[in-house]
Amino acid sequence: MTNPTLLRSRSRPSIAWTQRTRSDGALLVAIGRADQGAVVELYRRHGAPVYAVARPVCGPKHAEVVTRALFLRLWTSPQEYLPGRESLRSCLLSQAHSDAVGLVARASLGMPHLGENPARSLLGALPPDQAKALALVVFGGRTFLEAAALLDEPELVVRRSVVRGFQALGAALRESKLDAAS
Repeated sequence: MTNPTLLRSRSRPSIAWTQRTRSDGALLVAIGRADQGAVVELYRRHGAPVYAVARPVCGPKHAEVVTRALFLRLWTSPQEYLPGRESLRSCLLSQAHSDAVGLVARASLGMPHLGENPARSLLGALPPDQAKALALVVFGGRTFLEAAALLDEPELVVRRSVVRGFQALGAALRESKLDAAS
């Protein structure tokens, strides 16, 4: 004879089990409806790989910051992640790498925070292609591929513009620090 309580618990899956069986796309839709369980499940699925991508680039302490910021952005703007174009995991890993590189680049320029950033005021002095590419990739949090699509340029051109823009910004910031010191 079977215990009726046992049958009832088998017939109704728990909420946690339901979340685990949903696709990433379905969880993104649930996040759009403010379902906290969905973001928790996506973090359970993808948090460790995201951290693993960021860690070699920016170190363990900053990789945690990158991971938390990425999942916070996922929670606040799930519509930015389009599962039809690529898998959510590849999108998150790409964004984690981009964020980690951006964090290291900003730190190397002496720009720890994006909010009060002296480099933003220097963007106007850059050639337009470099300023637009830097604004999208570094300050806007876009991937190179997304920036290339928005600018209607090949990805390699956008990458070169960002590198040249960083070089020019670095030189300008060093120059401004030397002027301030003298």
